Amino acid sequence: MESIWEEYLKKINNLDSYIKKLIEIEQMIGGDYKESLSLKVQDLCKILSKKLYDYNLIIITIYGIFEGFIEQIIKEYLVNLSTYIKDYEDLPEIIRENHIELSADLLKSCTKYAKFSHLSQEVIIGNLNSCISGEPNYIINVDAFTNHSSNFRKDAIRESFRGIGIFNIIQGICNDKQFRQYFIDYGEADEFDLKHYTEDSYFTILKDIVERRNYIAHGNDVDDILSLPILENYVIYIRYMMEAIYNIVLKQLINIHFENGKKVFLGFPQEVYNNSIIGIESQYNKVFVGMHVFAQNPVTNEVRIGRILSIEVDRNRVTEISECDNILIGIKVDFYVKNNYKFGILQYD
Repeated sequence: MESIWEEYLKKINNLDSYIKKLIEIEQMIGGDYKESLSLKVQDLCKILSKKLYDYNLIIITIYGIFEGFIEQIIKEYLVNLSTYIKDYEDLPEIIRENHIELSADLLKSCTKYAKFSHLSQEVIIGNLNSCISGEPNYIINVDAFTNHSSNFRKDAIRESFRGIGIFNIIQGICNDKQFRQYFIDYGEADEFDLKHYTEDSYFTILKDIVERRNYIAHGNDVDDILSLPILENYVIYIRYMMEAIYNIVLKQLINIHFENGKKVFLGFPQEVYNNSIIGIESQYNKVFVGMHVFAQNPVTNEVRIGRILSIEVDRNRVTEISECDNILIGIKVDFYVKNNYKFGILQYD
């Protein structure tokens, strides 16, 4: 799933860089450097109505990246889910119920739309049969859960993630600290203002992007062009929202992995530094960066789950520890830990 996030983060960052270059050019044209620009370039800008062209391109691209990200993260979540949960009947009921109905819809759509050209009706039916018949290596028709006709506004996002058993996606986005910080850094709000924000307040920009995208897509003449700095803020907004969605989905996936995966306790740490770095023996287990780890409070039995961000052995940074070794390692995790917590790792089959 991390690869999906990195792919779309790169796309949105590239778009941000593109807008920054456009802002530089705009400033040069309007400033002291105007005479240094080629007359041919200035004429081309006029002929192509470059400002309008850039606006249309950016709006279409912003939404395209966002829609693609949601579709891919949903599919990747379902693929990972089928890895952690070996029996199809143990999947969340809402996924199993939707899978049959949505697969039937996909049978019709796969011959109509280019986005499903990689599928055939035989493959869809075969995948569905592998699930219903109880095959151990069942395959979910993940594309069925991204077969939508509406744009991803707030309610469509809610329904899409509800269909895969993630019911708190909108609340989670609104409560995400970094996403909320966007409105302070770029929206001229403060903490007091945010207390009075509704769900719709957090999704106003997304709604505007979708409406502008649809207006352009239908070939309408645009007379309300947003400035490049505003468009750049829109890109940052979408990036923060994408990251919030990624973190919510990843957290749920890790919890499911914890419930269904193989848990290996390493014991209590010898030392904990800065509530994030654990000194502990590997106990002849393979340990690697990105691995899911957990910490259990021995008093309340509360469990905290996260990932390994880095590993050190004798002050040297490494990416992996072999299961042949039982050595003292320092692992940095992405969640708050204490000395008296019992630690463990989640292993894959």
